[in-house]
Amino acid sequence: MILQNEKVLFVCETKAQLFNAINIKLNVYKGISADLCLCDNGNNNIGTLQQSVDTSEVFNNSYVYYTRHDTNQTLIAKVKRALRSTHLVRSVSEILPNKNNKYSMIFISGPSSSVNCVYYHFKKYNRNIKLYLYEEGIFEYYMFNNKNFARKLYSYVFYHRYYLDDAEGVYVYSPELLTGNVGNKKIMGIPRISFEDIAFVNAVNAAFDIEIESFSSIKNIKYLYMDQAFPSEEENIQQYQIIQKIAEVVGVDNILIKLHPNSPLDKYKEYTDICIKNNMAMEVIELNLRLRNVTLLTICSSSVFNFKLMFDANPRIFLLYQMFKSVTIGRNLFKFIEVFKNDYYNGEIFCPATMEEFENNI
Repeated sequence: MILQNEKVLFVCETKAQLFNAINIKLNVYKGISADLCLCDNGNNNIGTLQQSVDTSEVFNNSYVYYTRHDTNQTLIAKVKRALRSTHLVRSVSEILPNKNNKYSMIFISGPSSSVNCVYYHFKKYNRNIKLYLYEEGIFEYYMFNNKNFARKLYSYVFYHRYYLDDAEGVYVYSPELLTGNVGNKKIMGIPRISFEDIAFVNAVNAAFDIEIESFSSIKNIKYLYMDQAFPSEEENIQQYQIIQKIAEVVGVDNILIKLHPNSPLDKYKEYTDICIKNNMAMEVIELNLRLRNVTLLTICSSSVFNFKLMFDANPRIFLLYQMFKSVTIGRNLFKFIEVFKNDYYNGEIFCPATMEEFENNI
């Protein structure tokens, strides 16, 4: 229970996290004073995003924590940083409110060390602050089973705590899909996205400074390929071959490629013209276009699951991870996919293992 005079802080590293933070603030903690910390994570337009977020007036104050120097480093540089132990927490202290500006709750998403250290910073000054996790993608559905002992050891050695142990609970769209033993953690539902929630739609569009016209090429598309995050060179070659096959079977005019924000615009060579040029979160696009007759294809991007989890939509989905020999998904992710596919989803999901099987179903 939170009192009206208390303050909370949302920490966001991606646009999908910001989308969900706005939903939680407006539909769970309406009327509560909330601030926002944006981690730039190499985003050159973070200042522009902060300005548009401020225009939306969802959050009382916003701060930018420049983590680019923390994320884009060589392995040796990262080891040196770890040996300095409190570098991240010190750098947070230079950006965020000082110890007199206390929050009663802090919300973070994902396993990023930069995001975790925002929490460690405030916990150092306020031992009573409560940590809650919130959904970005499917990781939050099995994170309590994700036994990363190296990360846990690192956190306890340098920060004397570990965020998963400290967390009071987690906010997700579909609590029934959480797997494993969550212990005494509180499991709370995020309200599903309603297209009729005008206040939310307006807030999101203001926060992301939406230009609906920039989505015109997506509105009636039949096949949407979600580019994989951080693929190997071999995976890039295979993705290109799959896009060639889709274009051959359904026609190049019927497919678009949603590039990952870190992918260059010319990644797919002669298919550059069918690549979506903006790096807007897929959730924001869906909120404005209500894509319903589209087939989604991906190696294993969590964005395709969000159509159901957030919007209760059931588009046709192709998960292609079995076609990539270099892609090995963990047993927790595999279990989530199986439960999602067999017990939860109302649409068609294909997991082809060969190009022939893929062609027969596309």
